[in-house]
Amino acid sequence: MNDLHSDLDRPKAGGARIGIAISVLTVLLAAGLAFFGIGALTAPSSLVPAGASLDIYAQFLASRNLPLALSLLIAVFIRDRRALATLLAVGGLMQIGDLIIGIANQSLAIVVAPFVLAVLYLVAAGYLFARSRHTDRS
Repeated sequence: MNDLHSDLDRPKAGGARIGIAISVLTVLLAAGLAFFGIGALTAPSSLVPAGASLDIYAQFLASRNLPLALSLLIAVFIRDRRALATLLAVGGLMQIGDLIIGIANQSLAIVVAPFVLAVLYLVAAGYLFARSRHTDRS
């Protein structure tokens, strides 16, 4: 299998260096995402221009959801079970975040849909992860 871990395990023509560089970059990007995610919760006005309307929040939501939707469709199209399982798990975690926001704002409408979607995403991800593990052992 040709994946990031195999590049790290079997150095060929700089493959290990590239794999390490991608890992380091991924950790830095994840740290940046976490930093701005925490900032969005603790000081939202610092991330949005003064006087910005609700449109900007809708745009942020679209910039988060559309790439995930496209990635899910690609994973289904190329029939990559692990990628699909991982993306479904990410979608489930995003829905849990939305659920927490709905609970914090005491909005039933913002609680029900994310709850149902989180369950669907995570059950599907769990099923695919379990099938992947079973297939790997065979």
